[in-house]
Amino acid sequence: MKNVYMFNEKDDFITYYNNIDEVIKKIIDNKISSFNIMENNNYNTILTEGMYYCSIKSKQEDANYVFFDSDHEAFSDIFGEIYFTKEFYTKYKEKIDKEIINNLFNKKNIFVNKEIYTENLAQMLCLNAEKIEFAKGIHLPEYIIKLYNDNRIHAHIQGEFKIVSDDNILGLGYNIINSDTTTIELEPDIKDYKNLKKIPSFKIIYMDYNSKYDDNILKIIKTMNYNNQENKIIINISDRYEFIKSNLFKSNYDFYIFNKSSNEEYSHMDMKEEEKIYDNIINDINAKNYSPYEKYLICYNVTKKFKKYKENDGDKDQARNLRHVFNNEYMVCVGYVNVLKELLKRVGIESYDYGLGVDTSYDKGFSIIDEPTKYAGHERLIVNINDPKYGINGFYVADPTWDNDLENDYYNYATMSFNKTEKEDRYMFLTDEDLIMNVKNMEEFSERINYYVNKEIKRRYKLCKIFNFKDELYSVYQDINFKILSILKDLSYNNYKEIYDKYKKITEYHEIAPTDYTNLYNLCNDFLTDAGNIFIEKLGKDVIIDTVIDAACEVNKEVYNFNDGQLESYKEELLEMNKLRDRKAFPYYYNDGIIK
Repeated sequence: MKNVYMFNEKDDFITYYNNIDEVIKKIIDNKISSFNIMENNNYNTILTEGMYYCSIKSKQEDANYVFFDSDHEAFSDIFGEIYFTKEFYTKYKEKIDKEIINNLFNKKNIFVNKEIYTENLAQMLCLNAEKIEFAKGIHLPEYIIKLYNDNRIHAHIQGEFKIVSDDNILGLGYNIINSDTTTIELEPDIKDYKNLKKIPSFKIIYMDYNSKYDDNILKIIKTMNYNNQENKIIINISDRYEFIKSNLFKSNYDFYIFNKSSNEEYSHMDMKEEEKIYDNIINDINAKNYSPYEKYLICYNVTKKFKKYKENDGDKDQARNLRHVFNNEYMVCVGYVNVLKELLKRVGIESYDYGLGVDTSYDKGFSIIDEPTKYAGHERLIVNINDPKYGINGFYVADPTWDNDLENDYYNYATMSFNKTEKEDRYMFLTDEDLIMNVKNMEEFSERINYYVNKEIKRRYKLCKIFNFKDELYSVYQDINFKILSILKDLSYNNYKEIYDKYKKITEYHEIAPTDYTNLYNLCNDFLTDAGNIFIEKLGKDVIIDTVIDAACEVNKEVYNFNDGQLESYKEELLEMNKLRDRKAFPYYYNDGIIK
């Protein structure tokens, strides 16, 4: 059996110890977060909060993963985890246990293994833990269970799925979590409505929204509204547009909504009022016979003219979150993208938002010669447009922020191909989206995936020096796979569903370490081939500015109530100023070089 050293003395984030006094000082001074021992220099969790770090390493490839060299019996890392050899731990067990229990950095969530369990430990943990998980095979005596119930401790025994917890609320066995003294998390499938009234005031009650249990959540909230007016009910949602179609949203009950994707909290009634703004915009669009690209441009017009770009340095959420931008004077790139994305959903156009790096040295009208190049983060949208009327079909990049002008009608950033974005004068850094979506053939896609993999492998090795090559390589492939699935889920749901259903096995292995690497690599390769073909097929071709202006004039003629003569004059003026601006914005696209 071969030995593979996971750490060595030269690792910057590892501290080694030679005696018990150094260890105890480390524990007391640093409030460690995790406690582990190594049997035969291998990993075995004893008491830990969080992940079961490296727990399956020694089972793979007939290898003995060695954590210690011959000169050390204990070490810790920057994550607050401390490790001992079994001999060292056994020798000083009583002293180590005492200090570990007294000095855990975060005592809310604790795992207890059989090797360290004692009834005394179980009692002591009751004083400073809120959620405890016991390893399979531990049998808690009745007085310990009563102690946990009396103190509202949430406990779970592996393999038995036994809740020894707060039966004062919904009764033993119900799926309920006491995360702290003021909040409760309920599962949306609870059926025992009559006992909901036992939840004491004042509690904040959380539920994750699940469309499958829409009616049941409605019944729960109805019950809570009648019986516990003082409690605050918060529904966690991931997709605002899907949620507003639910019976729960259409109801008139009092509750709050937390949008996890935008980190915003609304009252139910405030979100309803906000939806009226969207309805007023969208109803006219959907009532008329606009083509898909025309619908897109109307939404783009509304967004880029919504208000003038303005940051709020005192509270940056004011210019970004939908919760605020409808009711103030602030709006920046994230705000424009959020508004446009929500409008497009309502007219049936899929989109995906992403961040990139840009040069901001032009923001006050300076050229690159006048002002040193400055880098900043920026937000854009990728849109999926299929419109035979204008010959547009594929994925395109949209930037309403840089077309923001309350007086002029600019469309230079409305329908950018990836080819065109690469030739912007202000575009600084390639994004993951550029790497995996801007591909013309499978050879190019393969080259970019290999570049991504090699770059990430090198970065991980340099960062942490913890390196089992096959594990890390598969982990990187998983990151790419899930990035692709995330893009397709927003941007082309039909493609997402088809590829997800075909490669479900890939998602099943996301949280565990595989043993059959050959088959999984082949599966990843097949997945990437199918994904690459989607991006190749959907790579949007360049849309000339004349086509964009034709469509813009079609939708603006009603906005401005133009007659035929006025429309023709407007079109000539619009085309001229957009062409001039286009050459300045994309000088390399027109072979003009750097702006003077």
